[in-house]
Amino acid sequence: MSQLVSVNLALFIHEYTPPLGFAGLCLIITLIFLYLKKYDVAIIFSASFVTTTLVVFILKNLFAVPRPVEALLQLSGYALPSSHAASSMFIATSLSWVLLYKTKIPMIGSVVISGLFFIAALLIGLSRLTLHVHTFFQISVGFVLGILISIFYIYTFSLLSKYLIKLSTSLR
Repeated sequence: MSQLVSVNLALFIHEYTPPLGFAGLCLIITLIFLYLKKYDVAIIFSASFVTTTLVVFILKNLFAVPRPVEALLQLSGYALPSSHAASSMFIATSLSWVLLYKTKIPMIGSVVISGLFFIAALLIGLSRLTLHVHTFFQISVGFVLGILISIFYIYTFSLLSKYLIKLSTSLR
């Protein structure tokens, strides 16, 4: 009974988190940031999404690792790294950064909401594991990629912002 529940939950998560669903979600989030005039956040978020998508696509085709033979769903494409894991972790990392450093939400609220983002990302990874469409290693690589790409853009944009502010001050 417990296995049936976990498989049904995994199927539900799989059904509502297709890769194009991540693209739509990222587009909506980027548009919200633009509407709120958080241009730096919109750039970081959209650049992270595009890079995550491209890196995952390149790595999948470079490694050409087939999906596990015991997969409960027949999916096309290669398995390493998991694009669902990479996308969900990039979204969790980026949005957590926004909550913690770019909003006026109290720290405890930001931490709790960020925790929920990471729990959602972990559930997406768990659903891929439960459905046997990825191995633990493939999901872990996806998670690490999503985190690293987000951190790279956050850090790079932060350095660039500081440099541009310093440059504009010296030109006055």
